[in-house]
Amino acid sequence: MCSHAECVQRATCAPAPYLGCVSLYTSGVKTARDLPEACRRRDANASRQRILAAARTQFAATGYDRSTIRMIAAAAGVSPNLVTRYFGAKQRLFAEATALELGLEAVLPGPRGTLGQRIATHVVGRWEGQGGDDPLISMVRAAAADEQVAAEVSRFFAQQAARPVLALLDGPDAHDRAALVGAMMLGISMTRYVLRTGPIAAAQPAALVTWLGGVLQTVLDGDLGVGAAGLGTRGTWQHLPSGHAGRVNRPSEPR
Repeated sequence: MCSHAECVQRATCAPAPYLGCVSLYTSGVKTARDLPEACRRRDANASRQRILAAARTQFAATGYDRSTIRMIAAAAGVSPNLVTRYFGAKQRLFAEATALELGLEAVLPGPRGTLGQRIATHVVGRWEGQGGDDPLISMVRAAAADEQVAAEVSRFFAQQAARPVLALLDGPDAHDRAALVGAMMLGISMTRYVLRTGPIAAAQPAALVTWLGGVLQTVLDGDLGVGAAGLGTRGTWQHLPSGHAGRVNRPSEPR
């Protein structure tokens, strides 16, 4: 494949970022620096998006530990140097490629008696719909091999699964039940999509939704049958940032 500058100069195979510029700049272009700034910005953004798309697929297919910058660069059709230029270390690339929202708030309004079913329908539908490329599953898989990723996964489920539900619960064990909702989301995603073993992994999606919805509803209603002692988790919530956290924080760069 010819370079972008050559494409524009020849006006024969210009990639999408340059289509709006080809008619004005079809001669005298020797390097990318000769292109208008708007063209260079579009090209940089397109390259970043290709790298992120390739990274999501690669991390989902081979996991965080076995994926390399060179693999991702090859899949994106760019040089490894360009990947490190845009994203630095693999850890930062992983964080950006897996930045996501669970979107649980969208299904919380409605009758309390069907809340468990709505949550189950939402999360299972998301997992099944995105298949192996779901960044959330990539995160869960990578958590087993990297302590920093594991901390981010735990934080993600606490913020985006447990915390939104907590606002709807009452009673002395409300924090425990909210934490259990987050733990169930994490556990089922690990069992079904990473370990892929046992009845949860083998269940048909509709059956999983029905079963999970019923279990969640029991937790939400507080009918756990475990007495009033609780888990004593209330204090741990003081360490979580207040408010909605739409994206997972980037792991800190290695020193």
